Formats: sequence, structure tokens, C-alpha cells
Amino acid sequence: MEKRAKEYLKRQIPKGKRELALDEQYSSKRGEAYFNIVDVWSSLVLASIPPVAVDGEGWILLLWQMQEQGLQWKFTGSSGGKAVQDAVYKVTKDYIHQRDVWYVLHECQKVQERVNRSVEQLQEQTPKVERQAKRVAAGGKPLGKNPKTDVAAHLAELHQMEYVVASLRYLTSEL
Repeated sequence: MEKRAKEYLKRQIPKGKRELALDEQYSSKRGEAYFNIVDVWSSLVLASIPPVAVDGEGWILLLWQMQEQGLQWKFTGSSGGKAVQDAVYKVTKDYIHQRDVWYVLHECQKVQERVNRSVEQLQEQTPKVERQAKRVAAGGKPLGKNPKTDVAAHLAELHQMEYVVASLRYLTSEL
């Protein structure tokens, strides 16, 4: 039975050098993950093992096992985990390993939303700052807990934040 299963698995391995996605899906146990190897072009899951400690040794063993089954690759991609990267380098000397930047782009998006909100808040404050400046110019006292009365300083802050928004958007698009 075991021999037949191994023969069946060998037939499932695509021929030629493949492009692989290597992924760790973390389990409910801290520090453990499912290791997955997926053929990029066919989306065929070539390997998926139960949760193990996330380290280079586990990835090395899995990659060696896949090589024994006849899997060859010319390119790997992952979310940038050090364990994966070290394992690919040790198993495949002339490797091409690329980092998936989805997580980085997701963090950029969260920061972009925060700075966008800051600009919106500053834009909403502009009429209030102008009213406070008029009140002070007319000899009155500014109202509120921390009143802003300098329109020029407020507009400079607003323009600076608009610059940050545009710069972050540009840098994210370059990434």
C-alpha cells in the first residue's frame, strides 16, 4: 500500500523546473505552522504538512522530501520569513527566492488611511481656526480647551500633511 501511494505521489509532481509559493499558515499553537508548497502556475498544492515548529530545519526537511519525490524548481516566493529563505538557500545553491510584499502593502495601506484621516481632520479644523483668529483679532478670547488661533501655522501643518499623504501614496505605488 505504501509503495503504491509513493508511486501515485510521484506522478502528481509536475515535470521540469517549477515556480513555487512557500507559505506558513500559523496554527492555534504558538510558534507552529502548517507548511505549504504550491505550484504557482497550476495552483496545485504539492505539499502541506501538519503544524510544526517554524524554523529552517523543518523547511529544509520538507524541501529535501520534495526533491526526493522529483520536484525541481527555479524560483520560490514567500512572505519573507527568515526560516523559509534560509532553507531555500541551503537546499538550492543557485536559488532565486523572492519575497511576497502583500503584508508590506497591507501595512502601507493602514498607514495611508491614518494620514488621510489626519488631513481630513485638519481640513475640518480650518474654519474653526479662522473663526478663532477673527475672535482674537477683534479683542476676544479664544474659546475651547486647546484653541488654535494662527491660521498660517494651521495651513502650513495642513500642507505638510497633504505632502505626506501624496509622498506615501507615491512610495507605496513604487513598492
